[in-house]
Amino acid sequence: MARVRNNIILKNLSGAVGKKLVFKIINGETFACKYPDRSRVKYTKEQLQYREIFAKASKHASEIVKDPVKKKSLQG
Repeated sequence: MARVRNNIILKNLSGAVGKKLVFKIINGETFACKYPDRSRVKYTKEQLQYREIFAKASKHASEIVKDPVKKKSLQG
């Protein structure tokens, strides 16, 4: 992990650049590191269940946002 110092362009930058590089802010300092390899991660049954619940909730929310009538009714 590389620490970014005195670089006006990269300071306070966070997120991924493709699938190669990730910028993180840790305790107010910006760091650059390689993109994490999560191919060997084994999820528990409970984690898989929560991922499924979240996917359903995300899909439902996306459908509401796309429908102007439903979106307006939720905005108050």
